[in-house]
Amino acid sequence: MDDITKEQVRSPERIEKQPWQMTKAEYETVYGVPRGNSTVTGNFSKHKSAVEIALNRGLQVPPEVLKDYPDLVNLQ
Repeated sequence: MDDITKEQVRSPERIEKQPWQMTKAEYETVYGVPRGNSTVTGNFSKHKSAVEIALNRGLQVPPEVLKDYPDLVNLQ
């Protein structure tokens, strides 16, 4: 997930959101719905992990994204 803060050169019309800037619904539209597989650590979500990393790095996560993960609001 080191590429979370890398900016790609794009024309202003083609600027795409990073996973942590997308709501859960937007993320699932682009990357697909999780298959429900769990890991030894529990229910792992790539999207939630991306949002958590962005918050830990001090990036501005949109409020509509945080509505999907109210438990992460205190990381702001």
